Amino acid sequence: MNDITGYIDRVSFGIVSGWAASKVSDTVSVSLYINGILVDETECTGIRKDVTENNSSFANKCGFFFKLNGNNLSSGDQVQVLTTKEKIELRNSPWKVRNEINKRASLRYEIRGKSLMEAAAIEPRPLICSKNRIGLMWSAKSGCTFASKWFFFQIGLLDAAHYYHPWIHRFREEVFYKSLPYQKALSRKDLSDFLLFKVVRSPFSRAVSSYIHAIRFEYENQQISEFLGRPIFKDAGFSFREFVDYLRILDVKNCNIHHRIQVHPLEEYLGALTVVKLENSIRTFGELEREYNLAKSPLSQYQVSDHNSARTGLNDFQGDIRFNKKEKVFPHFECFYNTELIIEVSSIYREDFDKYEYSTDINDHFMMPGDKPN
Repeated sequence: MNDITGYIDRVSFGIVSGWAASKVSDTVSVSLYINGILVDETECTGIRKDVTENNSSFANKCGFFFKLNGNNLSSGDQVQVLTTKEKIELRNSPWKVRNEINKRASLRYEIRGKSLMEAAAIEPRPLICSKNRIGLMWSAKSGCTFASKWFFFQIGLLDAAHYYHPWIHRFREEVFYKSLPYQKALSRKDLSDFLLFKVVRSPFSRAVSSYIHAIRFEYENQQISEFLGRPIFKDAGFSFREFVDYLRILDVKNCNIHHRIQVHPLEEYLGALTVVKLENSIRTFGELEREYNLAKSPLSQYQVSDHNSARTGLNDFQGDIRFNKKEKVFPHFECFYNTELIIEVSSIYREDFDKYEYSTDINDHFMMPGDKPN
């Protein structure tokens, strides 16, 4: 009986990963073959608690990750991973590459020549009020509930929104967007005389928030299940690394708004916006209210949301743990990252990092005292 075993977890665009462990050695090296040709070798040094919790005789560091540097896999390719010295083939190897999930139909981002109404119809739609000459752009999982409450307070509709439904987005979707004043605001040729704001969030913390949201509300389970090649349901979840792998095959300009980039094509139409970073939002909105003589709002009250997830005090790497819907608390966002995942998320959301001047150093992305994400 072999003292070494392992498993290929996933094969996606340019990525092959899994684990290999030995009962007699602390470190195992593995070799990657594609169509019988040796492509790369690496040591299994990634922390995989999901593996070692079930077998205490394995070393804690047994995960491997191959990045093919743009050499994307094609349908029909055969992927094999063997231990380098012993030539033991891992379970799930060979892996025959299937057709990747088709990217979602693309919604073209051509703005020139469109009316404001046509441009603003691209989700997520902005909040605009002609009477108060104010507009707000937002993104899902970027403090959208917090930002919406602030906007409706400024135009005097927050009480009406809460009376309509406790969930502010029901009022936004079912009442405000359908109202005649909103439609008239969109019929304008331009909004150059409006105060225009955009609330954005660190792409690092937002990616984790999107991951947790997908687990809790299960709206992407079928697609992720097809991508990973295994069932996803309440008791069987997926890891943050698997979620990031899935994001890589999406058109992040046009996919589900909870995973979409924050840069909106309407920004090209509107021109200059005052950007409010969620990490500093309490302080920044307070300053803007004073600068533009806006109503002073109880900003701290707007942070309360049923979508906020309780967080644990864990501080070690959690990016390979398969969290599921039954989880009540999750680690803080930085626990989901290692060097590889920092690079991946920085690449996927490069446009957001550049547009809103966020550093790709994850240590620069912590909340300011008094601020809280949605």
